[in-house]
Amino acid sequence: INWDVTLLRNAFQSDPISPAQPQPAYYVLRTVSTALDGFRAADFPVGFSGGEGFDWYTFRRGGKDLMVAAWIPGRAKDGIVESASDVRLTGVQARCAWGTDPMNGTQQELNITRRGGDTVLEGMLIKDYPLFIGVRK
Repeated sequence: INWDVTLLRNAFQSDPISPAQPQPAYYVLRTVSTALDGFRAADFPVGFSGGEGFDWYTFRRGGKDLMVAAWIPGRAKDGIVESASDVRLTGVQARCAWGTDPMNGTQQELNITRRGGDTVLEGMLIKDYPLFIGVRK
């Protein structure tokens, strides 16, 4: 049976030496593990603008770093599925913010807007798979 259900690609039986090559899921798991290293589940308020309802989880590392994993609920689809939204962290005065895309492992610095005592990340493109948004207080 040629089922391919591991993090490594199936080899052919005729190969005398079978190189262990990772599946794309391996790289996603590696990026998620790196992005969430040291973070623990935490509860803090997050608000989203726009018409989409989003799913999200919140995390904290130490006393300064916060992380939000946000996505469009439902099954992921082929092609680009995304929705623009402002992300508001109520009561958080962030010094810097970054976004991590688990599909390709890229990390990008984000522009911060402060409104009163809140931090707002304007025009975030939330996809149908988790986007990791980190902030440092």
